[in-house]
Amino acid sequence: TTLRLRMALKRDTGRSIVVIAGLDDLAAEGFTVADRGFEDPAKWRLSQTGPAFLPMVQIFDPQRPVRMFEAVRDLYRAAH
Repeated sequence: TTLRLRMALKRDTGRSIVVIAGLDDLAAEGFTVADRGFEDPAKWRLSQTGPAFLPMVQIFDPQRPVRMFEAVRDLYRAAH
């Protein structure tokens, strides 16, 4: 199965723009998706047609904010 997203710039404003498109928990009719929640990056093959688009599979980590806080806290402790 191929999931293809197509994005196009409709009007060039001359400025840099950032667009983030996120997908999660795909629902399929008539076929199954092995990793519908994008939890296993190895099950997806990513490709791009131009340098402006950077495809990636990001794994949601509910502990990330806590780990980031602890890492910064530990850096400040080590500096003093």
